[in-house]
Amino acid sequence: MCSLCAAVQGMDETANNGAQKFYLKRFNVLSYDKGGRFSQKMTDDLTGLIVGAPYLACAVLGCWLTAPLNSLLGRRGTIFISCLIAAVASIWEGVANSWVNLFISRFVLGLGIGSKSTTVPVYVSYEYINQTNLSFHGLNLLIIRQPNALQPRSVVLSS
Repeated sequence: MCSLCAAVQGMDETANNGAQKFYLKRFNVLSYDKGGRFSQKMTDDLTGLIVGAPYLACAVLGCWLTAPLNSLLGRRGTIFISCLIAAVASIWEGVANSWVNLFISRFVLGLGIGSKSTTVPVYVSYEYINQTNLSFHGLNLLIIRQPNALQPRSVVLSS
């Protein structure tokens, strides 16, 4: 589950890194000297805003919505809804027709990523703690206790 939920964020990051070159030209987010409509500083700021929109949404709203969503929907429901939001936002990104539309869709994507990123680790830790408890105990015995038992010890006999 963790890897599938992480794929949403990784897919977005990878696709966005490759697509920047194309969508900045398509939406005319270029500086004056490249035939665009913005100054170089404004172009840099808009590029950063578009690229960083999901992380802005995660920090400002997405992570903070985790507790209310978990209370309302439970952890499974929160994971489902946040992945649904991310899927819809990803499709929205694909059909965006302006940089403003792309920014809004990426911001909505961040709402899904934020609540998913904070819910999945907690869900997995609670769900599987009983199943892995014996494994951790065996690992503890194997890695920590056994080397201690094998260490040479000096025996002091008192008379």
